Amino acid sequence: MNLPGRCKLPPGKALKCIKLLYGLKQHEMISVWFVDHGLKNLHSDGVNIKKEKKNKNGSIPKILLTIYVVDAIVATNDDDMHQRFLQELGTEFELSASGKLTWFLGY
Repeated sequence: MNLPGRCKLPPGKALKCIKLLYGLKQHEMISVWFVDHGLKNLHSDGVNIKKEKKNKNGSIPKILLTIYVVDAIVATNDDDMHQRFLQELGTEFELSASGKLTWFLGY
């Protein structure tokens, strides 16, 4: 990453991201959809979202969703909850699936 203008990063120092900006045209609509369907932000950035629901048998299936610009990763411990989530999301938004995640370069 290049710093603006003539700014130089001192040796041994790193940049810290203070605020993330995204260009989603439907960001507000997606945020409302998340709230309406019981999903909650893990942080105030709207990037990491979680839903969990306690079953009658005491198990707690969870969905973790990470959004980066127009891509998303969905992780879950319950296949049925995963399928229902994708079906509900697909009724409102255009989706494409790339299959199981085999590697992830991230934070």
